[in-house]
Amino acid sequence: AGQHISLRLYDKSKNQEYELSVEFVNPYGDAHTSLYAPEGDGAYSIAKISKSSAGIVHAEGMKLYPNPANKVVHLMAPTSMQQVSIYNYSGKLIRKVVPAKSNIDVDISTLESGIYLFRIYTETEQINRKVIVE
Repeated sequence: AGQHISLRLYDKSKNQEYELSVEFVNPYGDAHTSLYAPEGDGAYSIAKISKSSAGIVHAEGMKLYPNPANKVVHLMAPTSMQQVSIYNYSGKLIRKVVPAKSNIDVDISTLESGIYLFRIYTETEQINRKVIVE
């Protein structure tokens, strides 16, 4: 119980990304968690599943370059960016930038080589971009 899994799904026909969250909950105390519940136990582990598409899109007009990069990543958005969060490959938040403008340069010179997720928040949407740091 208390385990949380988050998946990202992409619907190519709608150009829409969804986030699927699964949280294992146990309202029955010591519930059985194997594939089959034991005979007569009556207690189960329950998975609460929710889907969200609020603002998670692949936005047209968003520019991020160069990619791969090693010193600076230039971001240009069609509207003002409220926040840019950078996550490593393991999903750990590495850095937050609060630009409040539509064009910024993000210094990545201190990041280790690898794949990072840049999550860009504007007033109306959340845009996700993969960046390779060399």
